[in-house]
Amino acid sequence: SWRPEIASFVKEIKTFLKREKTGALEKVVDYFTSTTNPSVVNANNGGVGGVYLYVNDGSLAGTWSRYQIGYGNCYEHAAPFKYPGDKYPGIIASCDNRLVWFENPANSGGDPLSIWPANVIYGNSGCHDFTLADVDGDGKLDVVCSSAAVLGNMQNFILYQDDRNSWSYVAGPGQIGDGVALISVGGSPRNNVVGSATDGSGAYWFEYPGSRNGIWASHYIGSGDPGVSIGSGTLPNGQDFVIVAANESAWPGGLVSFTQNSDPTQPWNATTIDSSYRAVHHPSVGTFEGSPYVVAAEEEQACIAGIDDNDAYHADIPCRVEIFKYQSGTFEPFVLLTKQGTQNQSVIPYNGGLLIVGANHGLYGGYPALQGWIVGPSGTAARSSR
Repeated sequence: SWRPEIASFVKEIKTFLKREKTGALEKVVDYFTSTTNPSVVNANNGGVGGVYLYVNDGSLAGTWSRYQIGYGNCYEHAAPFKYPGDKYPGIIASCDNRLVWFENPANSGGDPLSIWPANVIYGNSGCHDFTLADVDGDGKLDVVCSSAAVLGNMQNFILYQDDRNSWSYVAGPGQIGDGVALISVGGSPRNNVVGSATDGSGAYWFEYPGSRNGIWASHYIGSGDPGVSIGSGTLPNGQDFVIVAANESAWPGGLVSFTQNSDPTQPWNATTIDSSYRAVHHPSVGTFEGSPYVVAAEEEQACIAGIDDNDAYHADIPCRVEIFKYQSGTFEPFVLLTKQGTQNQSVIPYNGGLLIVGANHGLYGGYPALQGWIVGPSGTAARSSR
């Protein structure tokens, strides 16, 4: 069985973030400098700005050092990215209204503690949310972007990777809102797009048309306003499911899972996980020890009054970061990691378990620190309440 252990390895990074007083918007944990020892990239918005790499002295609980590896004001989401043949990941991030691939110099014999080359893969806009996948089946990872109200509801799009230095822009399927995910349907590749319509009509999945420029057929999944966040994963029966979570406004569903109907082109089966959830910017979904899980994390907007006209505020409930585990046909609460909230989080495999790292915006008075947790197959169960 899973047993979460709360790590204290982030004390030095907490000091950095508290001193900077800036938006700690993009956090990525991965094996950037070592294949066995994780490090963390944090991309800031406002204040000092910039992209920073945090490395430790060989132990997560040891001393951490910070190195600037990039420039720019970055926002909302970043993801690790490996080009075929690379040993260490770089990151793709939205910075200064562009999509940028920060290439890890360690792959070419360079110093990963120095400035990373910035490869602008799309210069006309960034993304509120995005996911990486081989959509067209050519063996290269593509970037699937959502749109967002804060970005002017601009067209969602897909950047198809042609080669290391060439990416092709294609308008995405329909007008979808803040969140985006990919699913497999009926044994297909995981290249069908999921998003919630900007007109408020609900969440849909869009069937990959078989070519980059084909027409995507839309199929209704269920309720969801334009601001909901989206996640997806795979059930033990092999079918993909969709997670929809309240984000920009108080969508009454809160946190809901949708499973495929026998005919997936018909509305899916909705199960409420917890209707009280608000301001979940980016649910993390995966599988551990054969069971799907969801990490639902509430931002500061959920527990601090006066942010965004209180649309997502719930009085008397703290900002939760909680793991829900799939068992007996539904997602059940597994462990409450903290009541301090995070704007989003990054999850990787670590020593047979999971390593989770996240932080708040750092803009609205929320807990101004990077937080980390280890979920392992053994150990003493614990909760973070700091």
